[in-house]
Amino acid sequence: MYTTPLCTLILSLSSSHHLYAYDTQLFFSFYPSDLDANINLLRNALQLISSRMTANLLTLSTSKTEFLLIGLKQQLAKFHNCPIETTHSAHNLGIIFDEHRTLCDQISSLSKSCYFHIRAQIQNCLARTVVKYAWFSHITPVFKSLHWLKVKQRIEYKLLSLTHINFLQPLSLRIF
Repeated sequence: MYTTPLCTLILSLSSSHHLYAYDTQLFFSFYPSDLDANINLLRNALQLISSRMTANLLTLSTSKTEFLLIGLKQQLAKFHNCPIETTHSAHNLGIIFDEHRTLCDQISSLSKSCYFHIRAQIQNCLARTVVKYAWFSHITPVFKSLHWLKVKQRIEYKLLSLTHINFLQPLSLRIF
């Protein structure tokens, strides 16, 4: 309903785009020498989109608007005086893209998530083994009977206890 006029508007600006349920992405490809002209084009496009959305009783969330310049290190070095604030990475359909297309942020995030889930699974298996529960039993009563914390709760407890210990020490021994 609201995306058809928006799509028509973006196409009139000669810009590539993707429209999702709650997300609109614009794509510009340009040379470093054309930066100023493309920044003006981008600003005009955002102004027109914002006006169209306001006319349809919608708002463009400026706090969630991100600008990502993608290129090689040598190419991005030419944009040192970019008049808009850019981000180093952005989410797109669950993937974290970074400015150099290395996917380092995505790999790091995925590794942390996998490590957390593996650690939780190991903890669950160990708890069931200690009390000799079947693998299909609910784990929460097992943790309560053992007085164990789940992985996330354990991390929070550790952080809080370290913070508490740090502020009980004299100023000369505190870690800042």
